[in-house]
Amino acid sequence: MVELFIADELHMLGGGIGFTYEIIVSRMHQIAVQAENPMRIVAFSASLSKARDLGEWIGADKYTTSNFTTSSRPTPLEIHIQSYGIPHFPSMMSMANPI
Repeated sequence: MVELFIADELHMLGGGIGFTYEIIVSRMHQIAVQAENPMRIVAFSASLSKARDLGEWIGADKYTTSNFTTSSRPTPLEIHIQSYGIPHFPSMMSMANPI
């Protein structure tokens, strides 16, 4: 009989308890899909680079997913891009995860 599920701080999916949080959110989404009574899922997070992917994961379409710019944050977010000049492909793949 759950009609509203609120998931806060979804950016914690990458943290230490992320796998537990992912299981809970996935299970609630599965229940929402299978339930006769529709369930609304509302999720909040800090700024994400792939908010649309996360929205699709919980069943939201592109029209119901909002992602705000870094300038709308109360605490400024600095973005730094560092390039690597290594032509060796296996070395680049080993750095793909930390990047």
